[in-house]
Amino acid sequence: MDYRTHSALYRHGMRIASIVCSTLLVWNVVFALPFRAIAQQYTKVKDVPTPITAKRRQVPPRSLTENLRPLTVEQKRQLPKLELKVAENLSLLDPVGRLSQDVRTQTVADWKTQLHSSHIRASKAARLYVWLGEWELANNQHPQLAIRYFRQAQKLSNSTQAIYGLATYDSAIAAYYEGAYAGASRAFHHILMVKPFLHGFDRRNCSLFLRHAEACAGYHDDRAKMGITEPTRLDPLCGVAGMSSQVVRVNLPWVSQS
Repeated sequence: MDYRTHSALYRHGMRIASIVCSTLLVWNVVFALPFRAIAQQYTKVKDVPTPITAKRRQVPPRSLTENLRPLTVEQKRQLPKLELKVAENLSLLDPVGRLSQDVRTQTVADWKTQLHSSHIRASKAARLYVWLGEWELANNQHPQLAIRYFRQAQKLSNSTQAIYGLATYDSAIAAYYEGAYAGASRAFHHILMVKPFLHGFDRRNCSLFLRHAEACAGYHDDRAKMGITEPTRLDPLCGVAGMSSQVVRVNLPWVSQS
């Protein structure tokens, strides 16, 4: 290949390269920038969160709709008359049965120490028993032990005192959280209808607990009719009791209190 041929090929190659560069420049200026702007707008629109459509409302079981009955005329007539004053700080629980304030373990130990004193007044002892029961119910989730404390408070008071009504009301809440819905509904009904009227608690909350307990009891009744039986109450020590058979099998002593 002579010099002239090589020079012609070089000029031809440079011409093609300049055409390609010019084409790319024109593409970048004329077409690429508008397309990039359109793509950015599309991305912004795509990033906008789409509204969440409301879920389809689920129809509650028939037992719930049938048992959530409104208050009777007699109950509505009595409610305005029964807005009795509740002593401040009488209960440690909120409306749904949880602790409304932090209770330290040392405070609980002090309550138990005071109860062992021979000079404690009956009214103060009754209050301490109620607080111990509420702490066991809400903090330790031990409704059975809580009911024992509430009964001690009832023995140290009478039906005209607010602490007695609160102990009775807390006992019904403990039965509800124990899973004894039928017994809890009877207890709440008794609390609302007994005369002379009990006080020391919110009767409207008691009415709500009553309706909910009746709904749960009705739901269990419907399942029992279908052959699906539910326990009458929950046992927090059922797992421990199940292990007792293995302990006895290896000839080791075992009692429920351990």
